[in-house]
This record gives sequence, C-alpha cells and structure tokens, in this order.
Amino acid sequence: MEQKEKEVSNLKQIIKELKDSDTNEDLFFGRGDNYKLYKTIFEGDEIGELKAIVLDTIEYYLDNRSMEKYDLEISCDDSIEVVDTKIVEEYERLLENVNNEENIKKINEETDFDKINFIYLKIEKPNSDIKIVIFKKFTKPQTALRKAMKVKILGEKMKRVKEDILYFDSLVSCFEYNGKFYIFDRNHFNSLFKFRDMYCRLIDNNSTKIGECEFIDNPEAFIEKCKNNRTFCKKNI
Repeated sequence: MEQKEKEVSNLKQIIKELKDSDTNEDLFFGRGDNYKLYKTIFEGDEIGELKAIVLDTIEYYLDNRSMEKYDLEISCDDSIEVVDTKIVEEYERLLENVNNEENIKKINEETDFDKINFIYLKIEKPNSDIKIVIFKKFTKPQTALRKAMKVKILGEKMKRVKEDILYFDSLVSCFEYNGKFYIFDRNHFNSLFKFRDMYCRLIDNNSTKIGECEFIDNPEAFIEKCKNNRTFCKKNI
C-alpha cells in the first residue's frame, strides 16, 4: 500500500473512531482579521448533530478525493491538499488565543456577527491522543432573511422570534490532525491563514539572495513581479 493510501486509511479510522465514541468538543466563532474568538453554550444533542454532519463530510471527501501535497500555485479542486502546520504561521497565533481563556469572549446580544467569518471545532476522544480541529466558513444569513419576520410554530400557533438565527451547514474548509492540515476549500484556507501574505514574506526574506544574483538585471522589479504574479515566480526561481 502506498504512503498516501496508508494516510487516507488511517484518517478514515480516526474519523470512524470519533463518530463511534463519546467525545469532548470545543466550539468557537472567530474573526479572521485578528483571530479573536467568541463562545457560547452549545452542547447535548445540538453539538452532537454538528459533530455528525461535519465528520460525515470529511468521511465523504476521504472516500472520493485524491490526496496531494499543497501547491501555492496549482489548485486541485477534486483533491485534498496537505500542508504541515509548521509552515502555517498564522495558525500559531490563533492557537495562542484558543489556549488563553481570557482572550475568548462570550457571545451576547451586542456581538457583531458581521465580523465573524470562521468556526473552530475541536473534537477529541478522552484518554487518548485522538484529536482533530475542524475549520468551517461561518455563513451569515442573507440580508433579506435578516430583515424578514422570523416565526416558530408552537402547536397550532406561530410566535415571532426576535433573536438572531445562525446556520450550520455540513461544509468543511479544512481540518488539522497530527501536525498536518487537510484542505478541502483552499480559497477559505488561504484567506483564513493569510497564505498570500506568507508567500510575500518568503520573497522578502530571500530578497538579498535575489539581489545578489548576477542573472537578474533589475532585482527590485523582479521581486515586485514575483509578489504580483505567482506563476512568474514559479517559472523563474
């Protein structure tokens, strides 16, 4: 069995074990601009249902997509792209907030959901090393729905609902397990972890070497073109 097949097989077993076990979950809403986190009480059948639908999605992708190494330039929509967490610099910044209870705010009526754009969901099996962290895109209600009159049915009556209604779909952007990210939605992953910024920093960190290269007549123009055109960079470095 090839290495990729072994990795997929192992991940399937991990997902199955999480589905079949009693697990602990942490759910946070987050802002992608500064990684501020917000929490609310979400437990029992509700968190169990969310756990089930996202694990079903991951299981489906593992069954139906190939696994490829992450490529900054080439997008493989029908694959699961893999990248080590150690090169995802912004992930460490996010984890600092996750691990600092004082940095996590409680959701209340004053929380501005317009600034929230991702959901962090950690699922772990107690007394084991089995743990995954799932990232979802936060879906805000459309403006028309937010302004519409909301009601719920109580027996034969309808009663107006004044509170905000949040939606949890089954989509998963990526998940982290054992030091690797498994990516299903690279656009959201790149946006969430600022991978374009990381790419530009990589070029800046090597600007001295580029400037000393005798084959490049105008290093400044070359560096600027690399930042604005990743294909140019890939073809020429």
